[in-house]
Amino acid sequence: MLEEREKLIRLLRMQLREKEKLLDKCSKIIEYCGTAISLIHRGEAKKAKKLLNMAKRIKKSLKISSSNYAEIIKDAMIEYVEAQCLYHFAKQGKLPPYESLGVEPDEYLLGLADFIGELRRMCLEQIRHDNYKEASKTFEQMEQIYEYIWYFEYPKKVIKGLRRKLDINRKLIDETRLALTQTHIALTGRDLSGGN
Repeated sequence: MLEEREKLIRLLRMQLREKEKLLDKCSKIIEYCGTAISLIHRGEAKKAKKLLNMAKRIKKSLKISSSNYAEIIKDAMIEYVEAQCLYHFAKQGKLPPYESLGVEPDEYLLGLADFIGELRRMCLEQIRHDNYKEASKTFEQMEQIYEYIWYFEYPKKVIKGLRRKLDINRKLIDETRLALTQTHIALTGRDLSGGN
């Protein structure tokens, strides 16, 4: 019994070390992607791309060694999807193909849901800089992604956490629509109050 106990202790310690290494790698991915998102919003795509490449290298090592810890890496993969989508949208006006990201379907959809918030941020900046036309395009992308993700939630509820993100995104879309409408009114000088 004593011998078996020692063996189990060694195995548990080994698993703990592996888990700690994994958590450290995931933290790095989240850090690199979060910083890349901020850089993209500031117009520093070149610096962002370097960080995204670093995150991608770490991500590849996770997939090889971490199949037992899928739940631990999920947050990092969601952040990775969000950052990659923002980068591609900012540079090319479109999203990267799902297959090119090398993530699980639920990670992809949850990352897309988070990406809607980044599109709102981009849209508001475009409004702030008097670029109504681009803001309208960004808003259309927000709506398209929302509708795309919606298909996977109703009535199925297959992906844990997606419903909550969809509820938040519905509010973000409505608030963004209001900001665009107010900007349009200001640009066209229309008086919608009913008075003459």
